[in-house]
Amino acid sequence: MRCLILALAGLWLTAMTVTAAPVAPTIPIVIGPDAPKLERFAAEELAGQFQRLFQARTTITETVPAGSDPFVLLGSPRTNPALAKIVGADWPKLSDQGHLLKSTTRGDRVALIVGGGSPVATLWAVYELDHQFGVRSFLHGDVLPEKPPACTLTGFDVTLEPRTRIRGWQVLDGSPLGFGGWGLDEHKQLLRQLAKQKFNRITFGVDPEQPQLAFDSTSFPVTGDTPGRKVFQGAKLFDNPALAGKTGDARTQALRELMAEIRTAAQALGMEVGAAGAGVETITVRGFLPRIPAGKAEVPAAGFILAAEVPGDLSPWVDFLARGSCDPQLTPTAAQEQLLTPILGTASTERVLLGFQKIDAAARLIAQHDPQFFQLSPAFVAQQMQSAAAPPAWWKQASQLYTEGMNEMYRGIRGTFHNPARPTLLYYAKQCECAVHYFAALEAIRLAGVARAHGQNPEAVLQLGKATESVYNALTAYGDVARDPSDRGAIAVLAAMVYRPLKAEVKALRKAGRKE
Repeated sequence: MRCLILALAGLWLTAMTVTAAPVAPTIPIVIGPDAPKLERFAAEELAGQFQRLFQARTTITETVPAGSDPFVLLGSPRTNPALAKIVGADWPKLSDQGHLLKSTTRGDRVALIVGGGSPVATLWAVYELDHQFGVRSFLHGDVLPEKPPACTLTGFDVTLEPRTRIRGWQVLDGSPLGFGGWGLDEHKQLLRQLAKQKFNRITFGVDPEQPQLAFDSTSFPVTGDTPGRKVFQGAKLFDNPALAGKTGDARTQALRELMAEIRTAAQALGMEVGAAGAGVETITVRGFLPRIPAGKAEVPAAGFILAAEVPGDLSPWVDFLARGSCDPQLTPTAAQEQLLTPILGTASTERVLLGFQKIDAAARLIAQHDPQFFQLSPAFVAQQMQSAAAPPAWWKQASQLYTEGMNEMYRGIRGTFHNPARPTLLYYAKQCECAVHYFAALEAIRLAGVARAHGQNPEAVLQLGKATESVYNALTAYGDVARDPSDRGAIAVLAAMVYRPLKAEVKALRKAGRKE
């Protein structure tokens, strides 16, 4: 009996040993005693990465601690004496944008150099390490890798020199579909994500001398009959949160203050602010319909400023522009595969890449036949209602491509076991669903015009009723995944310029029919 008890006790101790939680690694981060503010921020970011990925115990110190734990040397020989002592003359020649990750040793201890030719380049090196560990940065936030990476500081030998030295983004452009509705908090979040993509400049889309938003003189109600109105959280009008309720000079002053705060936030991340100069290309992306603009296979060598509306679906392209700035051989498809595989797995990535191809094909088809189609305006919708021409065949083709894109996104969702990545795919799926309903609405509007031209008012009312229902469905689908002010702005504008005019037209036609 005594032997049995001892045996059971041994099994219990073995089980306890097997199930014991792993010991969290300790990773000191060594910075210089006079490290610039941006390098100290980089050290905090790096500590957060290690804690998030490995539950590591991190310390930020100015000297190499005693012991055997691996450690990080952050900065450059100019800013970090400990790093200078260890690398000596082996520090490579880096420009002010060059950055590196380099594993080395100090005696029998492992060290990882995370540094750059300037404080902001050191910050980019920190974000590059996160990327090397499989974390992927999107405009809306980060997604951790599907398979947890090994906690190691060995095996790194990465040096990056951006060929495209100006990588910019236009903020606060005044458009409700762009950044006119983004307050300071939303801009700060965007700037953090752009910094992770190594963007280094912002420009303002409104005149600094006479700042004005497109909806200063046009209101967009979002109560009552607004489809998808839950995303506005009880607000009566769509507006910039920093300006809500202000008019006249008070509104203008609030806009100037918002611009100043955005400028400060960008500079704190090492970004330049203002016009980029001659030769820098402005890449303009307009409209709310889904697009994965993979056609520009080369990143402009002289630099670029991305001016975008509804940026939520542009993360794959932003990633290509960012990674391609350092690698001129990178293609958009290869960049997408590298972006998605660590967070989705191979099978799901294959489906999503097919979906991206369908979305890109739809956007190209639209641009080929009607470049103005991406832009919302009351005149565009009125033109469709007044036209007696049959719907063009390419509308059905574009709708079918968006349908196929949507289906591939849902296949991608089913194909991955990584729940944190699924909301990104659902966003694309719902955007495609919105586009399909939107094309159905336009087709019905055109058929209503044909019916009206032939004096068939009952048929016109029927078709416009279908169009109204399709727009409602489009905005409801969009509202399911709206996550930033541009998404909400698109819903507000579609409600004002498409949904409500359709309802009014149906009401007028029915009234006219009763009089007859």
